[in-house]
This record gives sequence, C-alpha cells and structure tokens, in this order.
Amino acid sequence: MGLKAIKLIVNGKNVSLDLENFSYKDEKGVLSDSITLQVAGEFERPKYKDEIKAYIDDFYCGIFLFYNVKFSKHTTTIEATAINFSGDLKEKKFKDFKDTSIDKICKEIASNHSLDCKANLDTNISHISQINQSDLEFLKKLSQDYNATFSVKNNTLLFLKDSKSDIQTTYTIDENECENWELEYTNKTLFNSCKAVWHDTKENKTKSITVGNGNPIKTLEAKFKDEDEAKQKAKSALEVANKGTIKGNLSIYGQIIEAGAKLNFKNQIFQIISVNHSINTSGWNIEVEFEN
Repeated sequence: MGLKAIKLIVNGKNVSLDLENFSYKDEKGVLSDSITLQVAGEFERPKYKDEIKAYIDDFYCGIFLFYNVKFSKHTTTIEATAINFSGDLKEKKFKDFKDTSIDKICKEIASNHSLDCKANLDTNISHISQINQSDLEFLKKLSQDYNATFSVKNNTLLFLKDSKSDIQTTYTIDENECENWELEYTNKTLFNSCKAVWHDTKENKTKSITVGNGNPIKTLEAKFKDEDEAKQKAKSALEVANKGTIKGNLSIYGQIIEAGAKLNFKNQIFQIISVNHSINTSGWNIEVEFEN
C-alpha cells in the first residue's frame, strides 16, 4: 500500500494531489494529532484554517486545519493540526468551578469552544480554580491529577480515564516483524501505596488515608473536601507515579495501529503513546512509542 491509498477531502471536496510524501502523527494525549503533505511542484497555497479530512485507505485519520505551508524549488509542504492552537483554547482565564464534576467541567469547556465532548470521569469536585490558565493548560493539569487522557480530536474534546483495564483494543506485534525495536528499563521507584494527608477544618485535626499496600509509600499532601476526594486523588497519584518504568519504540511496515490502545509486545502489555505513519513512493512505515 502506498500513496494511492491516501484520500483527502478539503473543505468538503475530494481533491487529488501529486503527493510525494504523507505523514500522520497520532498522539495519545494533549499533543495534537497532525498531518504533513509534500506535493511535487508549487501547489496553490491553501487558506489558513482550511479544513481537511484525511484517510489511509478506509481508515479515517481525522479532521485537521491547515496552519503552515513551505515552498521550495521542487516541492510544497503543507502542515495541518487537529487543534486550532491560535484559537480561544489558548486564552488565559480566571474561573472558579464549584459543586460540580470533571464530566461537567469538560462539557462546559467543550461547549464554549463549539466542540463535542466525550468524558467518562464523574468524579465530584467541590471547588477548583482556573487561575491564569488557558483551557488547554487547565484540562491538561486536571488530567494529570486524575490519571486521565485529555485530547481534542475530530472536533471532540476527549477526557478519558487512563486505565489499561478500560482499553478494549489490543495490537499484537512480533519482534521479528519489526525493522527495529528498543526497550528501556528505568530505575524509577515503584510505589506500592500512596498516603493522602490533609487537615480537616471541621474537626480541626490532620487526617490521612492510604490506598495500596506496603512500602515504599508515596505521600500526597493537599487540601481535600473529604475522605472520598482524598482517596481518589491518592489512587490517581499512585497510578501516575508508577507509569513509564518501561518505555519502548519500534518501527514496522505500515498497518493500522492507533495511539491509546494496548500493545502486546515480547509477552508484555504496554499502552501506545504515539504512532507516526509515513507513506512515500517506497511504501508505508510506522513508528510506535509505548510505555507500561
């Protein structure tokens, strides 16, 4: 499968380009998905924010907005991203959210930017402030606090619990099929439990709750509404702390593999962080980054 498999729809119209290279970067988290098109000769410069839908054969890559064009003697290179980074998503704001939930916060922000929303965390939030942060920065920090994945794809704000047990799709790759592969084992501390410590203003005393069992223990000190909120934060902090003890990457002949899915590689289960598809006259190759 090569460049003939690429289908492009610009502003609703199917277009045929003399492509020399096509790349598609699929990211798991807040980093934006993107595509790059290299066209032979000098191509008419697209208008800023022109919309493009890209397909690899029958696989839908998504909706992208043109943001950069480079001309050279022999080629035109066009870059497009899944998020309009110049828009209101990067505007600094001051806002308080009270007696709400993560789902409701995501839906409110998505609505403000005319985006659809898909969120699966109904965790209650008594109070949280967005202080001189853009909506992108605020949601990214919220996703880190609650071990979730935040991204904007295909005009949809995604805020999903980052748990391998919730992921349905698994890709199995044989190491012998790879052109190259690499695994890195870090000496990062693995925590067996996390203790959340806070001051109960009603009872005027310090309280704590521990999730997990055994040493070493990670300690989390913050302001929590009650024991349920402290327990949720401790659970998420433990999950985040134990991520990335094994990281890897591989390159293989092209196939449909999506970021965010699980990867079965060398009899271990990982989560796919990013996939970079590169298609040119020589064929279709992908590079996959993953971690435990």
